[in-house]
Amino acid sequence: MKRAILLALITTAIVLLLGTAAGALTADRVRDAVTYDLKAEQVFLGTVHSKPTLFAGRMYFTLWTGNGAVAVEIGPKEFVERSRFKLSSGQMISVVGMPVVINLREMVLAREITIGGSVFVLRDRNGEPIWEMDRPIQLDPDVGVGSLPVC
Repeated sequence: MKRAILLALITTAIVLLLGTAAGALTADRVRDAVTYDLKAEQVFLGTVHSKPTLFAGRMYFTLWTGNGAVAVEIGPKEFVERSRFKLSSGQMISVVGMPVVINLREMVLAREITIGGSVFVLRDRNGEPIWEMDRPIQLDPDVGVGSLPVC
């Protein structure tokens, strides 16, 4: 009897773990299938609500704007850690990015994040992720935001 209960618990745990892993892979496939559209870019001005957090291998933070809160995806954890990019709660920043809905979650895929006079470049001028190209991380103080719609 105890053996049957133990086997049932182990089987349940394995099924739950496999389901979680499959869900994470599906979320990555959906995210990876999203083509970054430069024409859909907007500028989001606001205040960082909290430090970035990890979800499904990607780093996110909440930005409070004049229109409410928006989740901003920075990129893979390893890329963000390697960049030494830091955000603090209460910082005023601007984000150039494309708003999307993935798995019923509204978010912004960031291309550039400007803090003070420094710009952290996450995607190149074509919208391709810097982390996928094995290129150096760019913290460019001379890049301007340009004339994009402000949210």
